[in-house]
Amino acid sequence: MRVNEIFESIQGEGKYVGHPALFIRLSGCNLNCPWCDTKYHKEYHYMTVTDIVKTIRNQDNILVVWTGGEPLLQKEDIIKVMKKIIWLPYLHMIESNATIFDTEIHKLAEVTYSPKTLKDLKALIHFMNDPLVYNTSTIKIVTDLEEVNMDLVECVLDETYGIKRKTYLMPLTTFTEKDREIKQKVWKFCTEHNLKYSPRIHIEVWGNERGH
Repeated sequence: MRVNEIFESIQGEGKYVGHPALFIRLSGCNLNCPWCDTKYHKEYHYMTVTDIVKTIRNQDNILVVWTGGEPLLQKEDIIKVMKKIIWLPYLHMIESNATIFDTEIHKLAEVTYSPKTLKDLKALIHFMNDPLVYNTSTIKIVTDLEEVNMDLVECVLDETYGIKRKTYLMPLTTFTEKDREIKQKVWKFCTEHNLKYSPRIHIEVWGNERGH
């Protein structure tokens, strides 16, 4: 597998925020988002499925977070790893950009989808018609409530799609003084519209430092 880095840290966002976790960052992505803060994911070294299984078993963390880049580009190997330790009490969580879907993954892991276009969000909504997928999915939308992903936010608020309760809004991080304003704006919006708010506590504590 093409692995960028493996490290222990705290899950800083989404459903499992605050939980100690083992992060496996895989290399490669099929998108090129201008606000991406992990462009270094392009770097990689090869690890076998067996090597990764050994690494997971040698850690105390129960939560294993697969991230990237786009980890589902290597979904076949991820499934192989999970099946080798399925009898152990690990919870696997995958962070995906909602361009690749596979029901088999949802039999073994929870997936947080962070769509970047309205087309991808609507494809995800269709995919989530499967009860297994719906029950093992969350949606995370990064926004500044000005320009970035406003069409996605409006779609989530449309109750006909039934995804509001599965969705987190996460403030866009610009690494400028504007960040506090964006966080407060998203916070108030979530309060007004009964949406979940996702912080990025690893960024608040460590900035853009790698390994956290």
